Amino acid sequence: MWHDSFVRGGKMNEELAERFRREGIFDKVALHWWRYGGFFDTIHPELGMASWVVPMTGYYYWTPLQDHLSNIHLSAIKAQEENAEGAESYTVYYNAYFRNYACLAEYSWNSAGVGGVEAFRDKYTAFLFGDAPEGREAFKKFDFTTGPMGSTSWSIYYYSNSYGLSRRSSFLRSNYPQAIVEQLEDNPAGVQHNLGMICENARAARRIFDREDLWRRNPAGLAKAYSAEMARTAATAHVFMRLAQATRAYRDMREDGELSADALKSRAVELKAAIDELDQAILSIENDLPAYMAPSIIRELTMQRRFACAFLDEINARLGDIENGATSLPEIECLRTTPIRWVGKAHKGD
Repeated sequence: MWHDSFVRGGKMNEELAERFRREGIFDKVALHWWRYGGFFDTIHPELGMASWVVPMTGYYYWTPLQDHLSNIHLSAIKAQEENAEGAESYTVYYNAYFRNYACLAEYSWNSAGVGGVEAFRDKYTAFLFGDAPEGREAFKKFDFTTGPMGSTSWSIYYYSNSYGLSRRSSFLRSNYPQAIVEQLEDNPAGVQHNLGMICENARAARRIFDREDLWRRNPAGLAKAYSAEMARTAATAHVFMRLAQATRAYRDMREDGELSADALKSRAVELKAAIDELDQAILSIENDLPAYMAPSIIRELTMQRRFACAFLDEINARLGDIENGATSLPEIECLRTTPIRWVGKAHKGD
């Protein structure tokens, strides 16, 4: 049984254990302790119930990779400290998650492991690249995009806004991705800068992963998997960055009344380059990732590409208007959003 409903309901206590005893199932229940990030201070060994830890080794393959090593390490250490029966992988098998599986093996089979998470990162990098400094550089950039920048990459994907559990998420789901572009346009918290950093680091990591001469070992086709993942991460960030920049430039031009064909054309060229990069990422996914993974991954990218192409068509049409003497511009039609009829329970912030 997953632990979470008991914890959220305040029922992870001796009364629960006693209820299991009365029902004659105490020795038949095993609690699975899991969290997406971090881990619990305790898995309550004093209750005497069988417990397993289930760290996140990778599940959301239809969104860019995120760094789960700390979650895996902390859960395995807690399992050892409080005498859990074992550790299980929370995952859908995907070769790009190989490092997560190796981390779980490292700390579950040998609780002392190699030391802390950073020591494991070094050991894993050496396993693949030996002493080549380029391997360490590749994973430095890989870890930046999947760690500190991971939440930014996650937030621009349809899946992360698709639950419809609140008015906000339902609105975003029904108006994807134009509602995301609207949020990015004013560059809150320097998000456009973050998107640029994601592009730069993911591309640099991919260039190294593509160097066959550097790989000492290539288990499970990791070289192509890592390359395709970095291509996806860079391309999506690039598309949204250019959509946000083009939206801001177009609206400034529209409001100021100072129409410039050259300025608008430069934005169109930038967006076209981003779409081309996305096409190459989709091709890498089709060619280099396991066939059963590709459809779900490409679904998200297809939604992004379809919108970016519609946006570019509009920009090019308005460019033609300016070149033909137009003195004003309409709003960008594909950015229009549709109101939703929200019938769920109101939550603070909705």
